[in-house]
Amino acid sequence: MQIYPGETKNIVIMLQNLAGTENIMADGKIIQDIELAKIIDSNTTYIIPKGAKSAVNIQIKIPKDVEVGSSYNVTTSFTTITGASSGNFGFGSGIEHRIPITIIGKPKSPLMQNIEKNQWLVYIIALITLIIIVSIIIKRVKSSKKRR
Repeated sequence: MQIYPGETKNIVIMLQNLAGTENIMADGKIIQDIELAKIIDSNTTYIIPKGAKSAVNIQIKIPKDVEVGSSYNVTTSFTTITGASSGNFGFGSGIEHRIPITIIGKPKSPLMQNIEKNQWLVYIIALITLIIIVSIIIKRVKSSKKRR
């Protein structure tokens, strides 16, 4: 994902239970670069029905002062919640999902791009304008001296 300094983006990742034979409960959390991301669902325990998918809503918020070109790896972790029956030990499983983030600079406006491409032309126009203004001022000064 590419994102600008100071930008906030909401993304969705999907949890799926397509091969399971029963519903799965999973607890989700951010485990790396937690200062940049948070799960914005009101409940971070997800029920994934067998043969279906469940959406997880994540907000990525980049500080304004972050350096362009920086890279981050927001990592989510989802651990299944098992119901151990009395006297039995339940095994759970988990999965991690990495979201690579690269900080990019904001694109320049088309006008600024054209000015940069033709910068020498801008300098020439500015110089000609300056010469015209100076010559007008000199003519006015000379004409005002002649009237006196």
